[in-house]
Amino acid sequence: MRRYRYTLILALVAAVAAILLYVIKDTEGFPQSVMLVFWPADYVWQYLHTGIGKGVARTVIDNVAVFSILAGLEGALLGFLLDSLFAYRDAVLMRRVKFLYHDKDHIDLAFRRRVLEIIRKYDPAGLLTITTDEQVYSPEAELILANLKRLGSAKGLQKFCRQQFKHRYGRTAVSAFDKYEVLAGDIWAGYMQLHSSPRQAPPITPGV
Repeated sequence: MRRYRYTLILALVAAVAAILLYVIKDTEGFPQSVMLVFWPADYVWQYLHTGIGKGVARTVIDNVAVFSILAGLEGALLGFLLDSLFAYRDAVLMRRVKFLYHDKDHIDLAFRRRVLEIIRKYDPAGLLTITTDEQVYSPEAELILANLKRLGSAKGLQKFCRQQFKHRYGRTAVSAFDKYEVLAGDIWAGYMQLHSSPRQAPPITPGV
């Protein structure tokens, strides 16, 4: 369901907002330009309203529920476009991750795999409780690897990890997981060890 998060959120928000705006749009001083947000939905609604004669059908079209449904569809379309954009970005990351396992630089590849192993060990979003996919954290591992040099410290990496998991899995995942400092510390220690003695495998802090 997370895949269509914005689709559902914007559909609900648009439907509720449409009802509220419809109720107050005739109020004195109400800026009519606000209704332009729902112009596509309002246009279809007005078209149906004028195109149908009297009777039950006309009564149904007159109901504000129809307008809210149309507005919800409008919001769902916008949300779907946003979800598609984020899904495309994740797909690009996953494509880049696949190339990691065909990398000719074995030392670098070992560290890249180690980063993914560390994230799986702590399972910050609790994904391994619902899936056995060992690559489920690959996008996050790729983002961390791409930003390690820029972050410059374990503390910077800790903040980055918290922000990324909040963005991808929501505030609940961030508040439920309290080991970002240890997770970032393990990755950063491995990164430092990679440069000092690249033939040794980066350590993982024992225990959770």
